[in-house]
Amino acid sequence: MFTRRLELIVAFFHVCLRAQALAPRQMNGGTPTNGTNSFDNITLNQLSSILTNSSCDPTFVDECRNASQALPFLNQGFTEYNISSVGEKAALLSLMVFESGGFKYDKNHFPPPGNPGQGTRNMMNFPFVCQYARSLPSTSSSPFLQSTDPTIDICSSTSVDDSTKNNILSLVLSDDTSFASAAWFYTKSGPDGTGCTAVDGMVEGLQNQSEEGWENFITGCLFTTVTDDRKAVWSITLEVLGTPDSSGSGTTTKNGSDSSSWSGSANGAQETGQIAQGDTNVASMPNISFIQLYLCHYHWNRGKKVLSPNLPAAYFQMPNKYLPIIDFRSDHSRPGSTNGSDRQSPVYDPVVLNPE
Repeated sequence: MFTRRLELIVAFFHVCLRAQALAPRQMNGGTPTNGTNSFDNITLNQLSSILTNSSCDPTFVDECRNASQALPFLNQGFTEYNISSVGEKAALLSLMVFESGGFKYDKNHFPPPGNPGQGTRNMMNFPFVCQYARSLPSTSSSPFLQSTDPTIDICSSTSVDDSTKNNILSLVLSDDTSFASAAWFYTKSGPDGTGCTAVDGMVEGLQNQSEEGWENFITGCLFTTVTDDRKAVWSITLEVLGTPDSSGSGTTTKNGSDSSSWSGSANGAQETGQIAQGDTNVASMPNISFIQLYLCHYHWNRGKKVLSPNLPAAYFQMPNKYLPIIDFRSDHSRPGSTNGSDRQSPVYDPVVLNPE
């Protein structure tokens, strides 16, 4: 028993130190994201609601992705490029949905035969596609990106042939890179590597979820025209993402099972920093300051593991095999991932100490 208590004390300090990673963040001088405009991963229910009228084009069926196929890569891309606010996610996701026809297309095909070198889910033009491929460790050394003339930058050259453009586009069409392209464009594109985040009022406008902020994104970041069609997709996306989904659909645990079997509650979390018992999936809780949950463990309730702050008394009333510790993984990655596709943000990984 003494050894067990010592392990719990060590685990307690481990949790407190790791919890810092989940505190509200500030981005590029904008207002900090918080429980009112920042939730965790997009869920399958949310994405399905946005893609309700989407179907595949039989001519390009290999490019088509449904909500469940796209979901992990969308969340991975937002995590990788530090997109946490609902407003920014809504702007970028609606851009991808609009440009790809609801994830029907990964390349520009219209009018036939399409614009060579243009593609990814947000249909970037070739110069940005080339910059994107050059920025990724997995593709930066590709022979397609090397010019035979060292004085010519292939990404900005106007003499690149269509075949080379399409070959470079093919480097970034895997799901993990294609669905992350909008987040990269917004945060990393351009000669300064700051994307659109350095544009005056850009980050704040999107984080505030204002129509004016979104229009600034369309005209000042994408350099295109605000249209009713674009606005309709953005409005639906913002409405869906602005409502936390308590179903937990689309989030997965480390072993790939549906995490709806894990429950907790966000009731009052934003105001008090405490989590009560309930049925809201942990992946849809607001980004509150988890340092306040200095002792937060799992216990069994109606056959489900739920989060409870009622410790330590309840903890010692249960068999050791039911006593996992929450491990807040600051790198948001799960062990065993080869391409990061099972990455979640934030991650609540149970770790059992000396399981029986």
